[in-house]
Amino acid sequence: ALEDFSRAYPGIDIEVVLSIPFLDNPAHSAPQADVAVRHGDAAALGGQGVALARPALARRWLADGSLVPLFDLTARPAHQYLHLPVATGGAAADFARWLMGVGQAAAAEGLAALRH
Repeated sequence: ALEDFSRAYPGIDIEVVLSIPFLDNPAHSAPQADVAVRHGDAAALGGQGVALARPALARRWLADGSLVPLFDLTARPAHQYLHLPVATGGAAADFARWLMGVGQAAAAEGLAALRH
């Protein structure tokens, strides 16, 4: 999706920064916490395991049947990401609008894929 933004706004450089809430706070996480960021779960996609994933992130695999829900159950996250706009114009505002649209579309696609 970032490629789409780069094509639409070629003059804007994007830096992606991964933030994992509470991981750097000893009161909320174990010091030996292990974090892996990956695209999909090979075992689950190969029919040999289970993937715990948000529908928005697993939407393509849910839609094509590579992953199937184990239960007819959905849960709302305890914490959600919020967009607090500061800039009303320019590159930051353009990116914020684009990112909100991508996020809303991904969430809708993920929930729709669960209903199949």
